Amino acid sequence: MWNEQSVAIEQKKYRCRSEFKKGNHGAYAYALKNNLLDEYFDLVYNQWTYEKVRTIAEQFKSKAEFVANAGGAYNYATKHGFLDDVCNHMVDPRRKWNFENTAKEAKNYKTRTTFKSGSSGAYNYAHKEGILDQICGHMTQRFWTNKKVTEEAKKYDTRSSFKSNSPGAFDFARKMGIIDEICSHMKVMRRNWTIEDLKAEASKYETKIAFKKGSVAAYGFASRAGLLNAVTKHMVPRFKWNLNGIKKEAKKYKTRTEFERGSSGAYGAARNLGVLDAVCSHMVCSRAEWTPEKILQSARRFKILKNFKKTKAFQAALRRGMVAQATSHMR
Repeated sequence: MWNEQSVAIEQKKYRCRSEFKKGNHGAYAYALKNNLLDEYFDLVYNQWTYEKVRTIAEQFKSKAEFVANAGGAYNYATKHGFLDDVCNHMVDPRRKWNFENTAKEAKNYKTRTTFKSGSSGAYNYAHKEGILDQICGHMTQRFWTNKKVTEEAKKYDTRSSFKSNSPGAFDFARKMGIIDEICSHMKVMRRNWTIEDLKAEASKYETKIAFKKGSVAAYGFASRAGLLNAVTKHMVPRFKWNLNGIKKEAKKYKTRTEFERGSSGAYGAARNLGVLDAVCSHMVCSRAEWTPEKILQSARRFKILKNFKKTKAFQAALRRGMVAQATSHMR
């Protein structure tokens, strides 16, 4: 199991986030989850050069991926004004489509279906601007007739499979008003539940939550038909926690983590009622104690305020009312 101390030792083996992620995914995941990456990799900020940043940037396809995996290199490039230069090979997800480049993109595809799946940005732009017919004129199109869709529908047992596998034929049939006729041989997937059926199904469960999870169709039908209360009368009502019950439950646990995992209902009720600190006063605090010295020591590792805000040290500074003192050197 990883902790802050073991991860801090492990990350020293790597020059950047991308190397850390590839070299030890478990330690990297722990650092990412606990907002430690900026703290670790800002320590090597001054070791970056243009060449090193360029080499790191070439590993990524977008600026978003670059900043997420190599924040130190990204920040260095930003500060020194060559971010666009080292990112010139990357794909811009906000590419602005116009008629010319959309028409050019469309020529790469033989059907509208492959065009939509292969270049959704261009396809959506063309659809929105009403130019699909114009730029897709070279594509192969299948023209449906009543006879053709009738034959197509015979391939499927249900409407859902018909719609997902042959959406063109399905839409044509619906528009022509023959969908019920050509689907008459298909299985009806939605069951018409009687109240006796619902009671029998509901009797398998002790709570409404279990009923909902275990029999989605029956629960949904009962809910829509206004029969849910009638078929769930035998079920145990949801337990309502009060202060005394929460206190008694909390005494079974030594830490808040154990309390939350072992009795999430009581823990959530305590948090909602604002009594969590009171009922957990006997527990051992598993969180590291942030003294003013530790907060300032951690803060000195950062030059940029937004990076420091992601850390536990910043949260501790907030609790102690010393944010201004800890961040006076940051920009």
